[in-house]
Amino acid sequence: MNKTLTLAVAVAALGTAFAGSPAEAGAVLDRVRAAGTLNCGVVNQPEDWGKEDVHASLPEFNTDMCRALAAAVLGGPGKATIVSVQSEQIGFKDLGTGKIDVLMGATPSTSAAIAFGASFARPMFLDGDALLVHKDAGIRSFADLQGRVVCYAPATEGEDALVAEAARRHVAYTPWPFEENGEMLGAVVGRKCDALFGSASRLAEDRTAFHARTSDFLLLPERYSVLPLSPAVASGDPAWSEVVDSVVSLPLQAEAAGVDMAHAEALRDSQDPLFRSFGGTLPGIDAAVVDAGWAVRALGAVGNAAEIFDRDLGEGSDLKLPRGDNALRSQGGLMVPDTIR
Repeated sequence: MNKTLTLAVAVAALGTAFAGSPAEAGAVLDRVRAAGTLNCGVVNQPEDWGKEDVHASLPEFNTDMCRALAAAVLGGPGKATIVSVQSEQIGFKDLGTGKIDVLMGATPSTSAAIAFGASFARPMFLDGDALLVHKDAGIRSFADLQGRVVCYAPATEGEDALVAEAARRHVAYTPWPFEENGEMLGAVVGRKCDALFGSASRLAEDRTAFHARTSDFLLLPERYSVLPLSPAVASGDPAWSEVVDSVVSLPLQAEAAGVDMAHAEALRDSQDPLFRSFGGTLPGIDAAVVDAGWAVRALGAVGNAAEIFDRDLGEGSDLKLPRGDNALRSQGGLMVPDTIR
């Protein structure tokens, strides 16, 4: 678990490690304020799997993070303009041209950092490869794939994870790669596939397409990789990077402190040193960059990490994802909030 946690945290620093020459500090924030709106990119994937973007698009979750950022820097969540992009690669290009100010839910990678000049904030969601099976298939663990037909999208990191896990556990399965997502899902529903392997978020999203038969399928809890999703910004603007990073970390900090959406406004007048920081400029953002009270506005717009997850990804959503690795470390997950100062 420690190695997994280290990986998840390390990817957040990829953009910094490969950033180019610093631009004028705060240029993006100045542009956002002048426009009076935050152009927030959210990937709206086509039906088929992309070889790079193998996770779900998670539009509700990413939109909520856009709303939190707009509330922090512009005073209200309604000042977020959601810009739909068809792939992460297009989103990275749009960051470079200034068409969007931030791309929510991107996959941190050195190639994107180098090729597109992208920087990545800390992970806001930890995805991972998993198994989707029919309830009565008798599959409850990876070992149960012995002799079974496993379907997946080829030439992806998911295929690499499947092959590696099978080799490690000495499980001999029958591989069935699909280039077309609709055909693959048809094979799953038709019981031609004993299991479907891929990112948990995408499997959960695909399961919703089964409609009346959705409840017939189980997303098994074990994860075979860690796939962090983070906000991406154009490199070279440290002030904007700091703002985005602080807003993304806020929901975890609030949950750890026991603060929820309903009590956000009350923090403005709190005399408790722990909570008083939420009403001022801390954590993270300097007063010269964003005004006091940014955290109260962001928290009041979307809530803490538990509220966001339940509403957009968990039991309150169609995806019904277990929180798992996305829980606080104190609750058995991998998410570690910053210290509230």
